[in-house]
Amino acid sequence: MSQSHLIVFPGAAAYKCGALADLAEKHRETYGLLSLIDDVADEFGSGPVSGPLLDPGERDLPALMTDDPVTFHLAIYAASIAVYRARPPAANTPTVLLGLSLGEVMALVAAGAYDVLSGARIVAHRTRIMCELLGGETAAVAIDADAHRTRHLLGAVGNPALAVAVEGAATQTVVAGPAPAVEELRSQAGHLGLRATPIASPFASHHPDYTHVADRLWRAIESLPRRPLRLPVYSPIHSGFYRDSDDLARSLADHVCRPVRLRTALETLRDAGVDSFTECSARPLLTPLISPVIPARTAGLPEPTRPPAPAQTDPTLSTDAPHQSPAELPAPAGQSPADPEPGSTNPVAANNPAPESPPATATFESIRDIYAQALGYPEEAFEPDTDMEADLGITSMRQTEILGTVLHRFDLPELPDHFSISAYPTISKILAFVQDQTAGAQAVSR
Repeated sequence: MSQSHLIVFPGAAAYKCGALADLAEKHRETYGLLSLIDDVADEFGSGPVSGPLLDPGERDLPALMTDDPVTFHLAIYAASIAVYRARPPAANTPTVLLGLSLGEVMALVAAGAYDVLSGARIVAHRTRIMCELLGGETAAVAIDADAHRTRHLLGAVGNPALAVAVEGAATQTVVAGPAPAVEELRSQAGHLGLRATPIASPFASHHPDYTHVADRLWRAIESLPRRPLRLPVYSPIHSGFYRDSDDLARSLADHVCRPVRLRTALETLRDAGVDSFTECSARPLLTPLISPVIPARTAGLPEPTRPPAPAQTDPTLSTDAPHQSPAELPAPAGQSPADPEPGSTNPVAANNPAPESPPATATFESIRDIYAQALGYPEEAFEPDTDMEADLGITSMRQTEILGTVLHRFDLPELPDHFSISAYPTISKILAFVQDQTAGAQAVSR
C-alpha cells in the first residue's frame, strides 16, 4: 500500500485575531472567500469575519467567543478553508482529509461534498442551536490523562452526567457535561495531581444526552445541497470514511452526541499508510496531539512558495469535478490524486531537534526555535506572551519534556522535584527561568 498524506482541520478553539492578514496579501482570492462567509454571517444577524481575521487589533478569542459566537466559529471555518486553498503544490501524494469536531465541516467542504456557502451555513446553524440549547449550562475540561485513566476518574467522581467527549491523545482526554459537574471534576482531578484545563467554548459537545440538539440541527441543515466527494474524508467520530451514500447532514448533526476518538483514528490511518500530516489552521492546535503518532510536515499558516495564483472560481462550487471514492486508502501507486497534497519534501521532525551547535547564551529566538522544531510549529506561532497550553494546546507534559531539552542544550541542571510548568506558560517566562538557572550555575562554578 502506497504512502499518503493527511490534511487535518481543527475544532472550536483554533482562532487567532488577524490570522489571515499576511496570507490575504499573498493570496488575493482570500478576500473573495471572506466576502462569501461575511454574507452568511449577515444572514444570521452576526458580524463579518473579515475584520477579526484581517486585523490583528480586533477582538481576541475570549471577547469574540462571548460577544458573537456565530462569527467566532465562522472565523475558525474561514481561516481553515483559506489556509487549505493557499497551501503550496507538492508531489503526487494521495491525500486524506480529517476534521476534529467542527473541523469535519471544513474537511467535507475541502473534499467537495459541500460548497463554501453551505459549509458556512452548517457552522452558523450549529453554533446558534447549541448556544440556545446548551450555552451557559454545559462545559468541558481537558484532563492530562489517557481515556482509560480518565474513565476511572469519572467512576470515582460518580456523576453519570459527565462523559468522555474527546479521546485526544495518550496524555489528554476531554470530558463534557453540566457546568457544575465539570467544575467538581476539575477539583477532584487537582486533588489527584492531574492538570485539568477548561475548554474555551460557549458550550460543550459530544455528549450522549444531547440527542435533542442533534435532531434540531439535522432539521436545520438537511436541505442544504451536497455533491459527490472528490477526496476521502475519515471521521474520528464515526470511525470510518464518509461515502456518497451517507446522509451527511444526519452524520454531522450526530456529532453533538457522539465522542471523538482522535487517537484511534490516527493509529488506523497510520497503519493504512498515512506517513505525514499538515494542519490547516489559524493556530497549530492539533499538531502536538498528532505528531507523536504521525510526523508533521507543516503546521498552521503556510509560507507560500510560489506567486499568488490569479483569482478563479471556487472549485467547490463546481459540479463537474472528478469523483474519487473514499472507500479505500490510498490511490494506487503512480496515480495522481484528485487534489494533490502540497508540502515540502522533507518532513519536519516531530521530536526534539538537534541543531548543529547550541548558542552560548539563551535568547527568545533560540528557545522559540527549540519549541518550534520539537512540535513542528511555525516559529511565528510563538510570540513572547503566547500561552502554550491555552493558545496552542500544548499539554503540560509535553512542555516539560521540551523544557528538559532546553536545559540540556544550555548545559543546565535537570528540573528540581518541586518544579511546576504551569508557572512558566510562555516562551518569555521560560527564557527568564533559563536565565535564572544560568546565573545560578555560573555562581556555583565560581
